[in-house]
Amino acid sequence: MHNNELPRTDYYENCAFLNEARRCVSAETARICRRVLSDAKYVSLDMDAIKRFVAGNYEREFNCPTWKAEFVFPENNEEFLEYIGICSAVNFAFTNFETPYGKYCIEFPEGKMHYGSNALGAALMRARSEGRPIFNFKYLASINLEEVSWIFRSCGENANIPLLNLRFRQMKSFGQTMLLLGYKNMADFLLAHDFFAFNHSFRGVVYEGFVDCLAEKFNSFYDTAKSKCGLVVHFNKRANLLALMYQARASRAGSKLTLLRDTKHIVPPADYQVPRALEGLGLIKYSDELKAKIFERKILSYGSQAEVEIRAANVVAMYILLERINRCRDSSNLPKKEITMCELDSFMWLAGRSIKTDLPHHLTRTTAY
Repeated sequence: MHNNELPRTDYYENCAFLNEARRCVSAETARICRRVLSDAKYVSLDMDAIKRFVAGNYEREFNCPTWKAEFVFPENNEEFLEYIGICSAVNFAFTNFETPYGKYCIEFPEGKMHYGSNALGAALMRARSEGRPIFNFKYLASINLEEVSWIFRSCGENANIPLLNLRFRQMKSFGQTMLLLGYKNMADFLLAHDFFAFNHSFRGVVYEGFVDCLAEKFNSFYDTAKSKCGLVVHFNKRANLLALMYQARASRAGSKLTLLRDTKHIVPPADYQVPRALEGLGLIKYSDELKAKIFERKILSYGSQAEVEIRAANVVAMYILLERINRCRDSSNLPKKEITMCELDSFMWLAGRSIKTDLPHHLTRTTAY
């Protein structure tokens, strides 16, 4: 919150317009994704399967991730807040796009192996342990390709991190934009947005949320696609994931981090692991043509019809699951605590990594996810 602005936290719980604003943020994305699926060629939802899944799983424990894995995330909450900025800016593409399709892998410390997105986090923590000011915006704004290559050095030829040049540009752009907008660090960035993820209005004044700020002002977070019929879909996967990661740590017992004001309406992060879980569980269906392309490891272009349909199905299915699971939990004989997208996204993402299926995740050469 900037100087001379009215505080917006004291009215939060009783503010009717805010509930409406929240609905608009997520409802618009859901509405557009539903429209994409209404004319889809490659992907569909299986509502009967979703109904069966909800009936068989609504009573289970859905755990909120701690984001505290040793050597991957900072233990200290204040450091974690700074970490999620740069981590989210480069959190994409960990499977190489050429045979043998190796997964990014690093060893840190000696004898401890990390893969995929965990390897990304471990690489940042390794750089920090080596004295690199990896959370400092000025350092990121002036970083060079050689330095980025050293930070993300891997265990072997088939384990290199993909899209290194693009990752270098993302890191540099992230630091430069933060400095250009006048933010000293991530704590300053979230405080300036009063811990609102999305744009909202108060007394006729529109205030910016940090997810919308990242999506609209940072090239390093751009993630907007257009469907075949011209519908514009703002997936903003990494910006929404940043919000989920922060909220998960802020929700932990004893955490002194401020909870987000509008976390219930964060858009489900649309990537490649969650659709793999949804398809493997039978909740979404792929056409035979799309299945063959994914199985043969053919690259789906970012913004192509099939790729947009996969991500739209990801978003809609997760919204439906969240709403129906909570409805069942609330109406059961022994009502259970409502879950949020933090818990559901974590459950599905982990399922995507471990589910037994012959179909790998789809490949898209993009910085979006």
